[in-house]
Amino acid sequence: MSGALKALLGIAAAGAIVSATFAFLIVGKKNDIAAERDTVKSKLQTKETQLKKFETDLKAKESALSEKESQLSAATSKAESLQSSLASAEKKAADLDSSVKDAKAKVADAEAKVQKINAALGGEDPATIKARALKAQEELNAVRSEQRILQDQLQSANAEVQRVTLQLRNVGTGTLPPGITGKIETVNKTWNFVVLNVGDKDNVVRNGVLIVYRGNEYIGKVKVVSTEAHTAVADILPEWSKGDIQAGDDVLN
Repeated sequence: MSGALKALLGIAAAGAIVSATFAFLIVGKKNDIAAERDTVKSKLQTKETQLKKFETDLKAKESALSEKESQLSAATSKAESLQSSLASAEKKAADLDSSVKDAKAKVADAEAKVQKINAALGGEDPATIKARALKAQEELNAVRSEQRILQDQLQSANAEVQRVTLQLRNVGTGTLPPGITGKIETVNKTWNFVVLNVGDKDNVVRNGVLIVYRGNEYIGKVKVVSTEAHTAVADILPEWSKGDIQAGDDVLN
């Protein structure tokens, strides 16, 4: 074998060794890179897990903080309401204290008045005074009732005086022309006379007699005792009466 061939073989062998070494190094490097990549990937997953846990913890803390803020706001509002209630209660207490003082003053004043009244009564029993007052009131009511009766009697007497005065003042023949119709306006049962809504302008004359009807029913007769322009006063004739003459009954001749 020539020296050149040997050199070539040596170079080839050296190249093969270098290639093998380089291949070995490349494979080792790839393995290192893969291992390092797995390590990095594992660390990244751990960091992601830690990040998610941190985010979860952060949300929980934010929620807790929001709840605390709501509780703080509610507590602040409640404290303000309690402060207002306290101020109102203090004012009410002050007003009540003032009212109590006024009530005590009124009680003292009332007691002083009671003492004056007792002194004025001369020691007389209030029940006796009340009974005397009730008796006086009953007597007053009786006097007032008697006064009303006397007033009614006076009015009736005045009406009779007026009737008699008109009777004396008016003069008539007692003969009524036919066709006179009218109505009874009022009835005075005490003095047994009526007031008619027709008078001397309607040809009604003193001593004239009119028949009283209610619808188609004969009631009685009245005799004219005095007249004015459109009214007349007439006595009820008991002997001719067959019913109770009332206001609104018709009269005719």
